[in-house]
Amino acid sequence: MAYSDIRYDLKYSFDSIPTRPALALKESSRPDSPTTSKVCGTPYLPEHAPYPYYDGRPMFFIAQFNFSELEQLPGFPTTGLLQLFVPDTDFWGDFLMAPNQQDSCQEPTPFARYFEDLSAPHVGEMPEEEILHLGEHPAPEPLDPVTIDGVRIDQEVDYSAHEYGRAIFDPKGPRTLLRRGQDYVDIHTFRGSLVSRWVIGGETTFEKPSRDGQGSRKDAFAAAVGRAEQEGFTVYPHADEFLEPIDYPSANGSSLGGYEILLNRDPFHPSDPRIVLARIDQDLPCEWGDTGVGNFYIHPDDLAARNFDRVEFAWDCL
Repeated sequence: MAYSDIRYDLKYSFDSIPTRPALALKESSRPDSPTTSKVCGTPYLPEHAPYPYYDGRPMFFIAQFNFSELEQLPGFPTTGLLQLFVPDTDFWGDFLMAPNQQDSCQEPTPFARYFEDLSAPHVGEMPEEEILHLGEHPAPEPLDPVTIDGVRIDQEVDYSAHEYGRAIFDPKGPRTLLRRGQDYVDIHTFRGSLVSRWVIGGETTFEKPSRDGQGSRKDAFAAAVGRAEQEGFTVYPHADEFLEPIDYPSANGSSLGGYEILLNRDPFHPSDPRIVLARIDQDLPCEWGDTGVGNFYIHPDDLAARNFDRVEFAWDCL
């Protein structure tokens, strides 16, 4: 079968479209309280953790998740409370999608914080400066809380997510499959990036083929193939017999966990290990520009360690 003119992406028939557990977030009838799961409104503010500031200005409160209220999500806490904020700066601190926008403050941006213990009373208030700058908040009515609940789903990878390109590839880009017994190396192209997927003993790892600022994509592809051949893999001549076209799987809506949604450029290479911590789409009050979506990212090791100090953020819109 020839795929030269096909408009779909391709995958191998022995691969399934990736899925990831998520909670699809929906508006709830649960009454608002300082510690309930919500988007917008007033967050839980105990005396030992006052309202966060960045570069001298209060941040914008986006959402908080009380894990004892929500259905359990694999890998996520089962108790405690996670809060999400973005700074009151251009692009809401989105240095990933706007790399040329250099923020004047070099301190780490506290996009998230986690309270394991909620026994301390809520004593804080929204800073007056926060209220004065609410016109820049991504939600039209940021003081109005929307309490939320979650429905457990196995979310199919969105075509815009960087993980989509791990096992799915462009029909016209270079690709090859190398085998060594039951192990294999899949080298393919996804949106102009080369992906090298190693499956050894059932364990999958990814390499990002380097061009070292020199040479063409063709040279990088040849180098990646050579690297696999040095490890005893040989090109499998019948790989095209396993090719099959797929449509573009897509998702929408807010979620805890799951995959990112982006409408333009993806900031990560498919090999990047970061995953979505939470996604706040326009179905909840935040609009992120022109019907956009905000994605909060975390490294899996940080999530396992309950370390939310290095959460990153990117948003995108039409």
